[in-house]
Amino acid sequence: MIALFLGFTTIGNQSIVIPIVIFFVICVAIAIMIIKPSIFGIDKLFNKFNFLQKIREKLSSVFNTFESFKDYKMELFKVLIYSFLLQFAVILNYYLAALAVGIDLDLTAFLFMVPVISIITMIPVSIGGIGLRENAIVIIMNSLGVMEERAAVCSLLILVMLLIVGIIGGIAYIIRPYFEKHAAVEGK
Repeated sequence: MIALFLGFTTIGNQSIVIPIVIFFVICVAIAIMIIKPSIFGIDKLFNKFNFLQKIREKLSSVFNTFESFKDYKMELFKVLIYSFLLQFAVILNYYLAALAVGIDLDLTAFLFMVPVISIITMIPVSIGGIGLRENAIVIIMNSLGVMEERAAVCSLLILVMLLIVGIIGGIAYIIRPYFEKHAAVEGK
């Protein structure tokens, strides 16, 4: 939500802002349907059509999960703070990558761009969002006045950084059982 409001002040191009606002409104409507399905009369619609029962069950499951966290407010608050810190670190990573290739945009532009790009990369049409992320970076940066070539180099730099971190994490995941097994043998 914060990214959308920053986007209105950062990007003057209405062709990008309007679809993002529409997407945001759809997300809010879906969240309201999950939390309180009676508001839009969705619960009556589910009762009329049998094929919607599976969707109702899934929405009910999501709602019950939210309800189960009611007793853990402090833990949820801590997780929320950690989540914001992690997302800010990702935004800072994009910002520093842009500075490294000579792109001079304000940090507020990245506060808008990164959440939008992250949502775009979740579209399940590519492996790990590769291609979607890079194109989104180029399109959004270009709308902010950055030359396409520099935006493309920045997007490839970000991809390389993500691949390096992923490879290191993959290696750690593969060798972890060896170290756990070794520690268990020494502990006996």
